Amino acid sequence: MSIDLDPCSNRGNHTKAKRTFTRKDDALSKQWKGNVFMNPPYGKGMRDWIHKLISEHQAGRVPQAIALVPARTNARWFQELAKAADAVCFPQGGLRFINGKTHKEAKPAMFPSALFYLGPDPQQFQDVFSDLGCILSGSDKQASYAIASLKFNGEAA
Repeated sequence: MSIDLDPCSNRGNHTKAKRTFTRKDDALSKQWKGNVFMNPPYGKGMRDWIHKLISEHQAGRVPQAIALVPARTNARWFQELAKAADAVCFPQGGLRFINGKTHKEAKPAMFPSALFYLGPDPQQFQDVFSDLGCILSGSDKQASYAIASLKFNGEAA
């Protein structure tokens, strides 16, 4: 998957996306087009970013997308993204990021992450990301949601 748009980029454009939006571009107010990689700012605005990604995908303007987010499974936005996604990868261990100023690898993240895929080719996503950790897609994902639903309803799984 080539990356056409990184709506949450910085001056470094580490994703090598063809088009980027930075904080001052107000990406939430713009129309997105093409394949998207999104690593949104973590915090109170996360739900807005997730809703924007889902709506642009459902409108057909974003045929494929990967969203890198904190694995906050109890958050409403996480559940909404999980239902909309075609696959998800739960990387093992903390992800390491590149410091935008020093261009050196930073310490691993202190929280778990998830990579969500929205698009027609979850098998390709699995092929590319399976070395990072556990991947759920298709019937695996549906079975996991059914088990989680039973647990949340107080029934034994």
